Amino acid sequence: MKKSGLLKIGLLLLGFTFFVARFYVAPQFPYTHDGENHLARFANYKIAVRELQIPPRIAPVLHNHFGYPVFNYNYPLANILSLPFSFAKVSYETTFSILVLSGLFGGSIGVFSWSGFFTSKREIRVFTALVWLTTPYVVSLLAYRGNIGEILAYALLPWMFTLIHWLNLKKSGRQLVLMGAAVAAFLLSHNITVVFAVPFLFVYAAIVFRKQLASWKRAALVGSIALGATLWFWLPALTEMNATVIGQTDNQREYTQHFVTLKELFSAPQQFGYSLIGTIDSLGFKIGFTSMVLPMLTLILSLVLSIKNSKTKEAKKWLLSLFVSFSALLALFMQLDSSQAIWRTLPFMRFMQFPWRWALFFFTFSVPLAATLLGRISKKIFIVLSVVWLFSIVPLVKLAPADTFTKKNVDYENFTLTTSTQNENMAKDFTYSAIGSWAPSAITLTKNTDTTLLTQLWTGREHVYTVATTEDITIVEPVMYFPGWETRVNGTLVEYTNSDEIKGRVAFTLAPGEYAIATEFTQRTWPRLIGNAAFFITLFVVFYLGLGYKKKV
Repeated sequence: MKKSGLLKIGLLLLGFTFFVARFYVAPQFPYTHDGENHLARFANYKIAVRELQIPPRIAPVLHNHFGYPVFNYNYPLANILSLPFSFAKVSYETTFSILVLSGLFGGSIGVFSWSGFFTSKREIRVFTALVWLTTPYVVSLLAYRGNIGEILAYALLPWMFTLIHWLNLKKSGRQLVLMGAAVAAFLLSHNITVVFAVPFLFVYAAIVFRKQLASWKRAALVGSIALGATLWFWLPALTEMNATVIGQTDNQREYTQHFVTLKELFSAPQQFGYSLIGTIDSLGFKIGFTSMVLPMLTLILSLVLSIKNSKTKEAKKWLLSLFVSFSALLALFMQLDSSQAIWRTLPFMRFMQFPWRWALFFFTFSVPLAATLLGRISKKIFIVLSVVWLFSIVPLVKLAPADTFTKKNVDYENFTLTTSTQNENMAKDFTYSAIGSWAPSAITLTKNTDTTLLTQLWTGREHVYTVATTEDITIVEPVMYFPGWETRVNGTLVEYTNSDEIKGRVAFTLAPGEYAIATEFTQRTWPRLIGNAAFFITLFVVFYLGLGYKKKV
C-alpha cells in the first residue's frame, strides 16, 4: 500500500478518534464514574516515585495520608504512562485526555491491521476500524464510565491478536523485544481484561500456529519477556490479595445482581447512570440488534466454509472466523442471567464484578466477524451499509457527558478518598475511622505520659523521628499497616503490634529510654523481591536480544 494511502487512512482514523472522544479536548473535563479517581492516582503515582517508592505500591496521599495500597493491585499502565507528563507539570486532566486519544487512535490502527488477515479489501478494513471506534461500548466508556484501564486494554487487545499472526514469520531479536514490550503493556493495562483474554488468545494462537514449532518458540520467547517484565506487578497482586478486603466487597458477592436483560442489549438508551441491583439500570448497556446478529451469521458461514475448504489454504481463515464467532456469542451470553450456572461453577468469574464487562470482548471479536462478512459482499451493498452506519452514529453528534469540571493539579495531589468505589484495596486489619485526625507525627496510645517525640522527616514512604520516654509506651504512626512497612529502633528491626485501639495502624511498643526511629515502606516481601528480580533479569535478556542478537529466529 502506498504511503499516501496509509496517510489518508491514518488521518481518517484520527479524525474519528477526535470525534468520538471530543469531550476530552474541551476546556472542561467530563464527569464520569472513574475519571476523577484515575486523576488522583496519576498524582499519587508521581508523588510515590518522587519519594523513591519504586515501583509504587502504596498511594501515599490517599485515604487522607494514611496510605492506600491500590498500586499493588490495580493496573499500572496508565499511571506509568502518565509519569513523563506529570513530571513535566502537564495537568493530570490533559494527561488523561492524551492517553485516551492516543490509545483509541493506536487501537484503531491495530483493528485495521488485524482485519487484514480476514479480508484484503482496504475499504473494509478502514470501515471495520471506524465501527470499532464508535461502538456503544466505547461511547459509554468515554462519556459515562471513564475507566482509563479499560480504554487502554480495549485499544491493545486487537494488537495482541495481530501479533499472533506476525509471530508466524521469522523475526529479529529487536522485533521480538518490541513484541514483548507490547504484550507487557497489555498485561499491565487492566487486570480483569487480561485475565479473561489470555484463554482466548491461547486458543487463537493454537489455530494460527498449529504444529509450527518455530512459531510456538517465538511466542514463548515473547511471552517470557512480557511476563518477566510485568512479574513485579502480577506476583504481588495475586499472592498478596489476602492482605486486603477485596474478597469481602459487595462487587465480589453481588455480581449475580448485575446481569443484563435482552431488552437492554437490544435497545437500551445511551445515557449516564449506574449498574443497579436488579433488572432495571440507569446506565445503558446496548449492543444493538445488528451487532447481536453478526456473530450468528458468521458462525453459520464459517462452519459451512471451514468444512468445504478443510483441505485448502483458506481452512485456517474460516476456522479462525468460526472461533471468533463462537467467542463473540459466548461474550454475549455471559452478560445474561441464563449464564449464572457458569459463573457459579467457576469461582474466579466473580472477579469480573459486572457481567456487562463482557461487552469489551464482544466488540473486540466483532472486528474479524465484520471483516469476514463484509469482505464477501458487493461494493454496492457495502456503500449502502456504510450510509446506514453513518446515519446510526448521527446521535453521537449530540452526545455529551452528564457534567464537566476542572481542577488544578494540587487538588488531585491532596485527594483524600481511596479512589476505589468500595475501598476494596483496604488492608483487612485496618478499621481506624478517625482519618480526619491525621497529622505527620507519631503518637502514644497512653495520654499524659512523660514522652517527647520529635519528627525529623515524614513522607509517604519514610518516617524518621526520635522518642524519649520514662515509661513503657505504645507508639502509633498514622499510616495503614500493609506488608512491606518496617520500623527500626536504634537500628534494630521491631515487631508490630495490633489491638482494638490500634485498629490496623503501624504500631510498636517501647520500654523507657531514648530512641532513634526509622520507619520505611520497602519491597521486602517474597513476591515483590522475586517479581522485581525477574524484571531486572528480563532487562538483561532484552538488552542481549535487542542489541546483541542479530539473527532472525
